Amino acid sequence: MPDGASIAAASMHADAARVDILSQNLANLLTPGYKRRVAVGGAEAFSSLVSHAASSVASKAAEPSPAGMAAAAAGTDFRQGPLRPTGNPLDLGIEGGAFFEIVANGVSSYTRQGNFMIDAMGQLIAPGGGSVAGLAGSIRLESAQVRVDRDGRLFEQDRLVGQLRLVRFEDPRELAPAANGRYLQGAARILADGADGAHLAGVSGSGSAVRQGFLEASNVVAAEEMVRLIQATRHFEAGQKVIQWYGDMHERVLVQLGEF
Repeated sequence: MPDGASIAAASMHADAARVDILSQNLANLLTPGYKRRVAVGGAEAFSSLVSHAASSVASKAAEPSPAGMAAAAAGTDFRQGPLRPTGNPLDLGIEGGAFFEIVANGVSSYTRQGNFMIDAMGQLIAPGGGSVAGLAGSIRLESAQVRVDRDGRLFEQDRLVGQLRLVRFEDPRELAPAANGRYLQGAARILADGADGAHLAGVSGSGSAVRQGFLEASNVVAAEEMVRLIQATRHFEAGQKVIQWYGDMHERVLVQLGEF
């Protein structure tokens, strides 16, 4: 059976991972479209880890290692953040579960960050690089004075110049996090909204719509993350005290043995 110090050390390792995740969430509190990261598993109470190890010995079952018992992974909370008005015609928010598709160097990624810009070639691009995908390829505009309807169609002087390609996934939790608030498809399956396989917002029951002049805010709630951060920190400190107690106990045993 693993000793208490080993279990406490493994629990502290999980707590450190949780602190990193929570710190990342707080650092991105004001990042448009940011989705909070969530610690999955790990950080069990010290007493529950000890009980688990003891029950494994009593039943003669194969016991997991302390690291395995306290292993922590990170998932993503894809709940929608509030849409905040900006008045910028190139700021676009999505109501519903769809994602913007960004193409960079031939690779598609997906994001909820809609603070777009126009480059020197008139192409609609995303922060961090990459063109915003339309149903017919990249989208080119003559100016920022564009009108975007709820279906993601872009108009210049009432002339249709393109339509955003919005993508939905069967389970967004299977997306793979990438840089700049984007996600790679990973194991996630794309849902086709139309019979032709097109991914259109606001049609065929997609449940998604585009809001021009709005940005989706981060779904991080500062007060809740601070409470979780304090809890993880206190749990880490409790693990430190357990290890210190074991160290003191071993030192006393060695001193007493030396007296014989």
